[in-house]
Amino acid sequence: MDQPSPYSPGAITPRIAGRNQQRAAIDERLDYLKSFQRLIPQTRVDTGPSGTGKTSLLWHTQQRARRRGVATVWAQCGAAPLLPTIAGQLGQASDGQSTGRIRRVLNSIREHGAFKVKAGVPGVAGAEVEWSREGRPGVERGPASGAIPSIAQTEDLLSTATELARKQGHTGLVLLIDDIDQADAASVRNLFYAWENFQRERPDLPAGIFATGLPHTRAVLSQAAPIADRFAYSDLEPLSPDTVAVALARPAQDVGVLWDHDALRTASDLTRGHPHVLQVIGDETWKTAGYPGPGARITDHHVRAALPAVSRAMQARPDLQIQPPQHDVPAIARPGSLAERVAQAQRSGVPAAQLPRPVQHPTPGQRPDRGLER
Repeated sequence: MDQPSPYSPGAITPRIAGRNQQRAAIDERLDYLKSFQRLIPQTRVDTGPSGTGKTSLLWHTQQRARRRGVATVWAQCGAAPLLPTIAGQLGQASDGQSTGRIRRVLNSIREHGAFKVKAGVPGVAGAEVEWSREGRPGVERGPASGAIPSIAQTEDLLSTATELARKQGHTGLVLLIDDIDQADAASVRNLFYAWENFQRERPDLPAGIFATGLPHTRAVLSQAAPIADRFAYSDLEPLSPDTVAVALARPAQDVGVLWDHDALRTASDLTRGHPHVLQVIGDETWKTAGYPGPGARITDHHVRAALPAVSRAMQARPDLQIQPPQHDVPAIARPGSLAERVAQAQRSGVPAAQLPRPVQHPTPGQRPDRGLER
Protein backbone atom coordinates (compact mmCIF):
# COMPACT_ATOMS: atom_id res chain seq x y z
CA MET A 1 0.00 0.00 0.00
CA ASP A 2 1.38 3.40 -0.96
CA GLN A 3 1.97 5.79 1.91
CA PRO A 4 2.40 9.60 1.79
CA SER A 5 5.78 10.97 2.70
CA PRO A 6 6.36 11.54 6.43
CA TYR A 7 8.84 14.33 5.61
CA SER A 8 7.83 17.98 5.27
CA PRO A 9 10.26 20.25 3.38
CA GLY A 10 9.34 23.91 3.59
CA ALA A 11 6.78 23.37 6.34
CA ILE A 12 6.70 23.28 10.11
CA THR A 13 7.89 19.86 11.18
CA PRO A 14 5.84 17.97 13.78
CA ARG A 15 9.05 16.56 15.27
CA ILE A 16 12.15 18.64 15.99
CA ALA A 17 15.46 16.97 15.15
CA GLY A 18 18.04 17.60 17.85
CA ARG A 19 17.95 21.07 19.43
CA ASN A 20 17.91 19.46 22.88
CA GLN A 21 19.85 22.34 24.42
CA GLN A 22 17.41 24.90 23.02
CA ARG A 23 14.32 22.97 24.06
CA ALA A 24 15.61 22.48 27.59
CA ALA A 25 16.31 26.20 27.96
CA ILE A 26 12.88 27.11 26.56
CA ASP A 27 11.15 24.67 28.92
CA GLU A 28 13.04 26.12 31.89
CA ARG A 29 11.87 29.65 31.05
CA LEU A 30 8.26 28.57 30.54
CA ASP A 31 8.33 26.66 33.84
CA TYR A 32 9.69 29.77 35.53
CA LEU A 33 6.79 31.85 34.18
CA LYS A 34 4.16 29.29 35.17
CA SER A 35 5.54 28.31 38.58
CA PHE A 36 6.53 31.73 39.90
CA GLN A 37 4.04 33.87 37.94
CA ARG A 38 6.78 36.32 37.05
CA LEU A 39 8.07 38.15 34.00
CA ILE A 40 10.68 36.38 31.86
CA PRO A 41 13.13 39.30 31.84
CA GLN A 42 15.22 38.42 28.78
CA THR A 43 13.83 37.89 25.30
CA ARG A 44 15.04 34.59 23.89
CA VAL A 45 16.14 34.86 20.24
CA ASP A 46 17.05 31.71 18.26
CA THR A 47 19.05 32.64 15.17
CA GLY A 48 20.27 30.76 12.13
CA PRO A 49 20.30 30.76 8.32
CA SER A 50 17.11 30.15 6.37
CA GLY A 51 15.92 26.55 6.60
CA THR A 52 17.57 25.66 9.90
CA GLY A 53 14.24 25.06 11.64
CA LYS A 54 13.74 28.39 13.41
CA THR A 55 10.00 28.65 12.71
CA SER A 56 9.47 25.00 13.62
CA LEU A 57 11.28 25.57 16.93
CA LEU A 58 9.11 28.63 17.61
CA TRP A 59 5.96 26.66 16.78
CA HIS A 60 7.03 23.95 19.21
CA THR A 61 7.63 26.67 21.80
CA GLN A 62 4.03 27.75 21.28
CA GLN A 63 2.79 24.19 21.83
CA ARG A 64 4.92 23.83 24.97
CA ALA A 65 3.54 27.12 26.31
CA ARG A 66 -0.04 26.09 25.63
CA ARG A 67 0.48 22.78 27.45
CA ARG A 68 1.37 24.90 30.50
CA GLY A 69 -1.82 26.93 30.17
CA VAL A 70 -0.04 30.00 28.79
CA ALA A 71 -1.88 32.17 26.26
CA THR A 72 0.15 32.81 23.10
CA VAL A 73 0.22 35.47 20.39
CA TRP A 74 2.08 34.79 17.12
CA ALA A 75 3.45 37.70 15.09
CA GLN A 76 5.04 37.22 11.66
CA CYS A 77 7.33 40.12 10.82
CA GLY A 78 7.78 41.69 7.42
CA ALA A 79 4.26 42.21 6.05
CA ALA A 80 3.29 45.01 8.44
CA PRO A 81 4.77 46.90 11.41
CA LEU A 82 5.27 44.60 14.39
CA LEU A 83 3.46 46.36 17.22
CA PRO A 84 0.21 47.01 15.29
CA THR A 85 0.27 43.34 14.27
CA ILE A 86 0.60 42.28 17.92
CA ALA A 87 -2.15 44.72 18.88
CA GLY A 88 -4.41 43.26 16.20
CA GLN A 89 -3.74 39.74 17.42
CA LEU A 90 -4.54 40.72 21.00
CA GLY A 91 -7.76 42.34 19.83
CA GLN A 92 -8.72 39.14 18.01
CA ALA A 93 -7.76 36.97 21.00
CA SER A 94 -9.87 39.04 23.41
CA ASP A 95 -12.95 38.11 21.32
CA GLY A 96 -15.04 41.04 22.42
CA GLN A 97 -13.99 40.76 26.06
CA SER A 98 -11.26 43.38 25.80
CA THR A 99 -11.15 46.01 28.50
CA GLY A 100 -11.49 49.73 27.90
CA ARG A 101 -7.70 50.16 27.95
CA ILE A 102 -7.18 47.63 25.14
CA ARG A 103 -9.93 49.35 23.16
CA ARG A 104 -8.28 52.73 23.60
CA VAL A 105 -4.90 51.48 22.35
CA LEU A 106 -6.47 49.68 19.40
CA ASN A 107 -8.58 52.70 18.52
CA SER A 108 -5.53 54.98 18.55
CA ILE A 109 -3.85 52.63 16.07
CA ARG A 110 -6.94 52.29 13.89
CA GLU A 111 -6.99 56.03 13.42
CA HIS A 112 -4.04 55.42 11.07
CA GLY A 113 -4.84 51.97 9.70
CA ALA A 114 -7.48 49.25 9.45
CA PHE A 115 -6.92 45.73 10.66
CA LYS A 116 -7.90 42.60 8.83
CA VAL A 117 -7.24 38.96 9.67
CA LYS A 118 -5.24 36.66 7.43
CA ALA A 119 -3.35 33.40 7.78
CA GLY A 120 0.07 33.80 9.37
CA VAL A 121 1.72 30.35 9.60
CA PRO A 122 0.03 26.97 9.06
CA GLY A 123 -2.58 26.46 11.73
CA VAL A 124 -1.97 29.86 13.35
CA ALA A 125 -4.17 32.93 12.86
CA GLY A 126 -2.36 36.07 11.77
CA ALA A 127 -3.11 39.75 11.50
CA GLU A 128 -2.06 42.39 9.04
CA VAL A 129 -2.64 46.11 8.86
CA GLU A 130 -3.71 48.04 5.77
CA TRP A 131 -1.93 51.38 5.90
CA SER A 132 -2.72 54.66 4.15
CA ARG A 133 -0.72 57.82 4.83
CA GLU A 134 -3.68 59.98 3.83
CA GLY A 135 -6.45 57.62 4.93
CA ARG A 136 -7.73 57.49 1.33
CA PRO A 137 -7.75 54.61 -1.18
CA GLY A 138 -5.33 54.62 -4.07
CA VAL A 139 -2.38 56.31 -2.32
CA GLU A 140 0.98 54.76 -1.54
CA ARG A 141 0.86 52.36 1.36
CA GLY A 142 3.42 52.24 4.14
CA PRO A 143 3.80 52.65 7.91
CA ALA A 144 1.94 55.81 8.81
CA SER A 145 3.43 58.45 11.07
CA GLY A 146 2.13 57.97 14.61
CA ALA A 147 0.64 54.53 13.86
CA ILE A 148 3.11 52.68 16.07
CA PRO A 149 1.99 52.43 19.71
CA SER A 150 4.18 54.47 22.05
CA ILE A 151 6.21 52.88 24.83
CA ALA A 152 3.50 53.77 27.34
CA GLN A 153 0.74 52.43 25.07
CA THR A 154 2.73 49.23 24.56
CA GLU A 155 3.11 48.77 28.32
CA ASP A 156 -0.60 49.41 28.81
CA LEU A 157 -1.58 47.02 26.03
CA LEU A 158 0.64 44.12 27.15
CA SER A 159 -0.04 44.42 30.87
CA THR A 160 -3.81 44.62 30.28
CA ALA A 161 -3.73 41.70 27.85
CA THR A 162 -1.77 39.59 30.36
CA GLU A 163 -4.23 40.39 33.13
CA LEU A 164 -7.11 39.54 30.81
CA ALA A 165 -5.47 36.21 29.93
CA ARG A 166 -5.21 35.36 33.62
CA LYS A 167 -8.88 36.21 34.17
CA GLN A 168 -9.70 33.81 31.34
CA GLY A 169 -7.87 31.00 33.18
CA HIS A 170 -4.45 31.18 31.54
CA THR A 171 -1.24 31.15 33.54
CA GLY A 172 0.32 34.02 31.59
CA LEU A 173 0.97 35.45 28.11
CA VAL A 174 3.81 34.77 25.66
CA LEU A 175 4.60 36.66 22.45
CA LEU A 176 6.13 34.57 19.66
CA ILE A 177 7.84 36.72 17.03
CA ASP A 178 9.04 35.04 13.83
CA ASP A 179 11.71 36.71 11.66
CA ILE A 180 12.24 39.56 14.11
CA ASP A 181 15.16 40.80 11.99
CA GLN A 182 12.50 41.96 9.48
CA ALA A 183 10.57 43.99 12.07
CA ASP A 184 10.35 47.77 11.78
CA ALA A 185 12.80 49.64 14.01
CA ALA A 186 10.13 51.79 15.73
CA SER A 187 8.18 48.75 16.93
CA VAL A 188 11.33 46.97 18.11
CA ARG A 189 12.47 50.06 20.02
CA ASN A 190 9.12 50.65 21.74
CA LEU A 191 8.47 46.99 22.50
CA PHE A 192 11.79 46.33 24.17
CA TYR A 193 11.96 49.62 26.05
CA ALA A 194 8.51 48.76 27.36
CA TRP A 195 9.85 45.35 28.37
CA GLU A 196 12.79 47.00 30.12
CA ASN A 197 10.31 49.09 32.10
CA PHE A 198 8.42 45.93 33.04
CA GLN A 199 11.63 44.52 34.52
CA ARG A 200 11.79 47.44 36.93
CA GLU A 201 8.11 48.07 37.57
CA ARG A 202 6.18 44.84 36.80
CA PRO A 203 8.40 41.82 37.60
CA ASP A 204 5.21 40.12 38.82
CA LEU A 205 3.72 40.14 35.29
CA PRO A 206 3.68 36.52 33.98
CA ALA A 207 4.71 37.25 30.40
CA GLY A 208 7.57 36.47 28.04
CA ILE A 209 8.87 36.95 24.50
CA PHE A 210 10.43 34.29 22.26
CA ALA A 211 11.71 35.22 18.81
CA THR A 212 13.64 33.95 15.80
CA GLY A 213 15.79 35.65 13.19
CA LEU A 214 18.58 35.35 10.65
CA PRO A 215 22.23 35.45 11.81
CA HIS A 216 22.40 39.24 11.52
CA THR A 217 19.57 39.68 14.05
CA ARG A 218 21.98 40.78 16.79
CA ALA A 219 23.08 43.77 14.72
CA VAL A 220 19.49 44.67 13.77
CA LEU A 221 18.21 44.59 17.34
CA SER A 222 21.25 46.36 18.74
CA GLN A 223 20.73 49.22 16.31
CA ALA A 224 17.01 49.53 17.02
CA ALA A 225 17.18 49.01 20.80
CA PRO A 226 20.73 49.24 22.20
CA ILE A 227 20.04 47.16 25.31
CA ALA A 228 22.02 44.05 24.42
CA ASP A 229 21.82 42.46 27.87
CA ARG A 230 18.05 42.20 27.51
CA PHE A 231 18.35 39.48 24.83
CA ALA A 232 19.43 35.84 25.24
CA TYR A 233 20.68 34.60 21.87
CA SER A 234 21.07 30.99 20.77
CA ASP A 235 22.60 30.01 17.42
CA LEU A 236 21.10 27.00 15.64
CA GLU A 237 24.16 25.03 14.56
CA PRO A 238 24.19 22.28 11.89
CA LEU A 239 22.80 18.96 13.08
CA SER A 240 25.26 16.19 13.89
CA PRO A 241 25.38 13.13 11.59
CA ASP A 242 23.90 11.05 14.41
CA THR A 243 20.96 13.43 14.78
CA VAL A 244 20.37 13.38 11.01
CA ALA A 245 20.30 9.57 11.02
CA VAL A 246 17.67 9.46 13.75
CA ALA A 247 15.64 12.27 12.14
CA LEU A 248 15.46 10.32 8.87
CA ALA A 249 14.86 6.89 10.38
CA ARG A 250 12.22 7.64 13.00
CA PRO A 251 9.40 9.11 10.83
CA ALA A 252 9.78 6.20 8.40
CA GLN A 253 9.74 3.59 11.15
CA ASP A 254 6.59 5.17 12.57
CA VAL A 255 4.81 3.99 9.39
CA GLY A 256 6.61 0.64 9.15
CA VAL A 257 9.40 1.52 6.69
CA LEU A 258 13.10 0.91 7.43
CA TRP A 259 16.21 2.74 6.17
CA ASP A 260 19.26 0.60 5.36
CA HIS A 261 22.49 1.65 7.03
CA ASP A 262 24.13 2.58 3.71
CA ALA A 263 21.11 4.72 2.82
CA LEU A 264 21.32 6.58 6.13
CA ARG A 265 25.03 7.08 5.66
CA THR A 266 24.66 8.51 2.15
CA ALA A 267 21.74 10.76 3.13
CA SER A 268 23.59 12.02 6.20
CA ASP A 269 26.62 12.89 4.10
CA LEU A 270 24.41 14.87 1.73
CA THR A 271 22.56 16.95 4.33
CA ARG A 272 25.68 18.52 5.86
CA GLY A 273 23.58 18.92 8.99
CA HIS A 274 21.02 21.26 7.41
CA PRO A 275 17.42 20.54 8.55
CA HIS A 276 15.79 21.76 5.32
CA VAL A 277 18.08 19.61 3.17
CA LEU A 278 17.29 16.67 5.46
CA GLN A 279 13.57 17.07 4.81
CA VAL A 280 14.08 17.47 1.04
CA ILE A 281 16.27 14.35 0.83
CA GLY A 282 13.85 12.35 2.95
CA ASP A 283 10.88 13.47 0.85
CA GLU A 284 12.47 12.93 -2.56
CA THR A 285 13.93 9.57 -1.53
CA TRP A 286 10.48 8.51 -0.35
CA LYS A 287 9.01 9.37 -3.74
CA THR A 288 11.82 7.58 -5.58
CA ALA A 289 11.20 4.48 -3.45
CA GLY A 290 7.59 4.49 -4.74
CA TYR A 291 5.84 5.77 -1.63
CA PRO A 292 6.76 2.61 0.30
CA GLY A 293 4.26 0.72 2.42
CA PRO A 294 4.75 -1.09 5.74
CA GLY A 295 7.55 -3.63 5.60
CA ALA A 296 9.43 -1.89 2.76
CA ARG A 297 13.05 -0.74 2.94
CA ILE A 298 14.76 2.41 1.73
CA THR A 299 18.12 1.56 0.18
CA ASP A 300 21.23 3.42 -0.83
CA HIS A 301 20.08 3.04 -4.45
CA HIS A 302 16.90 4.98 -3.66
CA VAL A 303 18.87 7.85 -2.10
CA ARG A 304 21.26 8.11 -5.05
CA ALA A 305 18.45 7.82 -7.60
CA ALA A 306 16.69 10.73 -5.87
CA LEU A 307 19.67 13.10 -6.25
CA PRO A 308 18.49 14.77 -9.51
CA ALA A 309 15.11 15.53 -7.92
CA VAL A 310 16.83 16.78 -4.76
CA SER A 311 19.02 19.11 -6.85
CA ARG A 312 15.96 20.49 -8.65
CA ALA A 313 14.17 21.05 -5.36
CA MET A 314 17.20 22.96 -4.05
CA GLN A 315 17.62 25.28 -7.07
CA ALA A 316 16.20 28.20 -5.10
CA ARG A 317 18.96 27.74 -2.52
CA PRO A 318 22.31 27.99 -4.35
CA ASP A 319 24.04 28.19 -0.95
CA LEU A 320 22.85 24.63 -0.25
CA GLN A 321 23.78 22.86 -3.48
CA ILE A 322 24.04 19.11 -3.03
CA GLN A 323 27.52 17.62 -3.34
CA PRO A 324 28.23 14.00 -4.35
CA PRO A 325 28.14 11.80 -1.23
CA GLN A 326 31.45 11.10 0.49
CA HIS A 327 31.72 8.00 2.64
CA ASP A 328 34.98 8.89 4.33
CA VAL A 329 33.35 10.95 7.07
CA PRO A 330 34.46 9.21 10.28
CA ALA A 331 31.56 10.41 12.45
CA ILE A 332 29.00 8.51 10.39
CA ALA A 333 30.99 5.78 8.67
CA ARG A 334 32.90 4.12 11.49
CA PRO A 335 31.55 0.86 12.90
CA GLY A 336 29.39 1.45 15.96
CA SER A 337 28.22 4.90 14.81
CA LEU A 338 24.68 5.89 15.70
CA ALA A 339 23.53 5.47 12.08
CA GLU A 340 24.67 1.84 12.16
CA ARG A 341 23.04 1.27 15.54
CA VAL A 342 19.79 2.84 14.30
CA ALA A 343 19.76 0.51 11.30
CA GLN A 344 20.46 -2.49 13.55
CA ALA A 345 17.69 -1.44 15.93
CA GLN A 346 15.27 -1.13 13.03
CA ARG A 347 16.14 -4.59 11.75
CA SER A 348 15.49 -6.05 15.20
CA GLY A 349 12.06 -4.42 15.41
CA VAL A 350 12.81 -1.83 18.10
CA PRO A 351 9.94 0.73 18.31
CA ALA A 352 10.68 4.19 16.93
CA ALA A 353 10.33 5.82 20.35
CA GLN A 354 13.14 3.58 21.64
CA LEU A 355 15.64 4.32 18.88
CA PRO A 356 19.04 5.53 20.12
CA ARG A 357 19.12 9.24 20.76
CA PRO A 358 22.06 11.41 19.74
CA VAL A 359 24.22 12.72 22.55
CA GLN A 360 24.80 16.46 22.29
CA HIS A 361 28.04 17.54 23.89
CA PRO A 362 28.24 21.09 25.24
CA THR A 363 30.40 23.49 23.30
CA PRO A 364 32.45 26.31 24.85
CA GLY A 365 30.14 28.81 26.56
CA GLN A 366 27.45 26.17 27.05
CA ARG A 367 26.23 24.28 30.10
CA PRO A 368 24.49 20.96 29.49
CA ASP A 369 21.31 21.98 31.27
CA ARG A 370 20.88 25.59 30.33
CA GLY A 371 21.71 26.07 26.65
CA LEU A 372 23.84 28.94 25.43
CA GLU A 373 24.83 31.59 27.90
CA ARG A 374 26.23 34.75 26.39
